[in-house]
Order: sequence, then structure tokens, then C-alpha cells
Amino acid sequence: MTIVEFLRARLDEEESAKPRTQNPLILTARASSRRYVAEHGDGVLDGQWCPKCETMLHPCYPLRLIAATYHDHPDYDAERWAP
Repeated sequence: MTIVEFLRARLDEEESAKPRTQNPLILTARASSRRYVAEHGDGVLDGQWCPKCETMLHPCYPLRLIAATYHDHPDYDAERWAP
């Protein structure tokens, strides 16, 4: 599983969870996270160049920070994704 697949799954889970939140801050954070994840796509493997961030570190730091919010999930790979 890539970090992008992991994040998409977590965001999908949050969006389908009940009760649905109407908190504007949470909705904005989710939308921002989803947009950032979508911009990175699945085309880059761990440890390679991130064309979006123009850095050799991939997963790049912002993706790692988003993933770290789910550090207690069983699919979170701390060895590869910890910030």
C-alpha cells in the first residue's frame, strides 16, 4: 500500500462516518488534505523523486504529516511514513 492509497482510504472513511460533521474547520482540513493527496497521485514510489514538491524525499514531508494524524491505524507504516 502506498501512502496515497492509505490517505485516500482514511479520508473516505472519515467522509462516510456518521454523524457527519458540519464544522467548517474540519471540512476545510479534509478538503485540503484530499486536494493535496490528489495532486500527488500514485505515480511516485517511496524513496523516489516527488515531482510535485520537487524533492527527492517521497513520500514528501506534507504527505507524511497528513498520514501521521492516523498513526494509530493498523495500516500506518511508521517505518516508511513517519515525519
